[in-house]
Amino acid sequence: MTKNQLVATLTIAASFLLNACSASPVRTALAPVAVSKRQRRSRSVTLPLPPPFLRRKCSPVASYYGYTHRGPNRTANGEYFRPWLLTAASRTLPFGTMVHVENLINHKSITVRINDRGPFGSHCRVLDLTTAAARRIDAIHRGVIPISMQIVGFAHPRHLRRK
Repeated sequence: MTKNQLVATLTIAASFLLNACSASPVRTALAPVAVSKRQRRSRSVTLPLPPPFLRRKCSPVASYYGYTHRGPNRTANGEYFRPWLLTAASRTLPFGTMVHVENLINHKSITVRINDRGPFGSHCRVLDLTTAAARRIDAIHRGVIPISMQIVGFAHPRHLRRK
C-alpha cells in the first residue's frame, strides 16, 4: 500500500467515525427541502429554521417612543396614540394583554397594556413603551433597557374595540 492510499483510507475511516458520533445530521443550505406544488407555483419557499445551536440568543430589551408620534396618529388597534398612558407595542402579544415589565437595572416595575405593533428594529427588542411608562421605570435617559416581562391578564373589552 502506498503512502497516498494509506492517507486516503485513514481519511475515509476518520470521516465515518466522526459521522457516527454526531447526534443528528446538520442541514446545510444545499440539503433538499420538501416543497409543495402550491409553493412551486407561487415561487415563494419557506426554508426551515436553522438548528437551535445556530440561533442567536439574546436577553429581551425594551425601548420607548415619545411625543413625536402623538396627535392624529392611531395605533395598530385603532385608538389614538397617547404617550401619557401606560401602554406598549409588541410584535407578537395580542392587543389588550396586560404585561408586567421590570427594569433589570434598577428593578423598578410597571404594568402596561399592549395596544400597538412594534418594535421593528432588533429581534431582541420585544417592547416599545410609551414615554409615561418609560419615565416610571427610569428608561428615558438610557433609551434601551434590559427587561423581564410577565403576562398578568387582559384589559377590559372597551380597550379592544376600534374607535
